Amino acid sequence: MPPSPPLQPRARPPRPPAVRVALVAGLSCPPWGLLVLLGTYLLASPGEVAADTGLAEQQAYALFTTVLAWSAGVCALLGAGWIAVTVLTYRGRQWARVLLTVVAVIWGTLTVPTLSGQMYGGITTALLAGLQLALLAGAVIPLYTRPARDYFDHPRYFIHQHPAPH
Repeated sequence: MPPSPPLQPRARPPRPPAVRVALVAGLSCPPWGLLVLLGTYLLASPGEVAADTGLAEQQAYALFTTVLAWSAGVCALLGAGWIAVTVLTYRGRQWARVLLTVVAVIWGTLTVPTLSGQMYGGITTALLAGLQLALLAGAVIPLYTRPARDYFDHPRYFIHQHPAPH
């Protein structure tokens, strides 16, 4: 049995503009998410928070501030992971594109209730959340256009075929 032919690297097609658009939108998502939290913090009044919790105004606002600070920390850590996966997607990793899509769907699902305007900050927070959803869509939808799919589905290696002897 002849030895198997060696694997040869295969040139990847050029990166389509849609992947660059997804990179820019994807890198914008975590800072924008933190901006939504900041807007919630700045627009919430201590009286409004106290009325919702049933605690004294000072206690309620201290609890609200603590929860938002912890939320911002967790969001910053998750945002760092999001940025890493976005960059790997830009570099052409198929698994990163799939992971980015799944996380974007979860993130978007958790953001949708904010659109009702019932959160602290009312319509302003809802508008910020709406723009957050637009960025999430901009980070994922371009990755499924035809040129982007061709870019991600391109095999890295091919088997070099030797000509058959005559």
